[in-house]
Amino acid sequence: MRLTRPALPMVLALAIAAACEAPQSNAPQSSGRLSELPPAIRAEIDRLASDEAGKRATAAASLAEMGERAVPAIPYLIGALGDERMAIGSDAVKQVRAFALTTLTKLGGPAREALLNALKSSDFIDARDPSSISQRSAGVLWALGKMREPRAVEPLIGLLAREEATLAVRYAVEALGDIEDARAVEPLIQLLRNSSRDSYARDAAARALGVLKDARAIEPLISVFGQVVYAADVLKSMTGQRFNGRAEWISWWQQNKDRFQKN
Repeated sequence: MRLTRPALPMVLALAIAAACEAPQSNAPQSSGRLSELPPAIRAEIDRLASDEAGKRATAAASLAEMGERAVPAIPYLIGALGDERMAIGSDAVKQVRAFALTTLTKLGGPAREALLNALKSSDFIDARDPSSISQRSAGVLWALGKMREPRAVEPLIGLLAREEATLAVRYAVEALGDIEDARAVEPLIQLLRNSSRDSYARDAAARALGVLKDARAIEPLISVFGQVVYAADVLKSMTGQRFNGRAEWISWWQQNKDRFQKN
């Protein structure tokens, strides 16, 4: 294939290709390309597959210190984002996810591209059971949110329309709240207002709107007061007011909305 711009360094190109092809699984997967990698990288990738959470966490942390050399480990680090294997009596499993996120963040562009490709992949949501979500997919959503990746906003907004994808929608809403992009306000308001949608997703939408602190959300939050659990707390954080009933909120809003809408 003829390239129209300079090729990526070979190690980056191989890593991005592997990330696109990696199976949707919680655990890191083995790859035929492993034999081509430097021994130090192979050793850490092998440790990411260890049965001991402490070793997996150490491997993820060690890869962060390797800089660009760790790029081939990206697919395995993405797998580690969904790590929920038991670590009795310790927080090692949480550390695996945290160190994997830290390393992916340090790896920058190639890691972000791999995460975006995973989000856009056709098997991101299991067509056989769309109401559930794999730990790997949940980890991808979590990481994109924590990285505040703006290119993820439109695909995440697209997920909100997938009513059957109950858990994916909840994670997507949380990611949009973390990214804090104004493009998400109207889609989140639509989800918040829709009484036929999953109540947990509507609660998450209220929290995300509270993070975004956009005045467009105040009236919709008042309209669902008493229906959506977090509406009261979000209204308090956005307006400084607390009322016991929707009628009081409506009365207050009629007297004060011009002040908020001007801002």
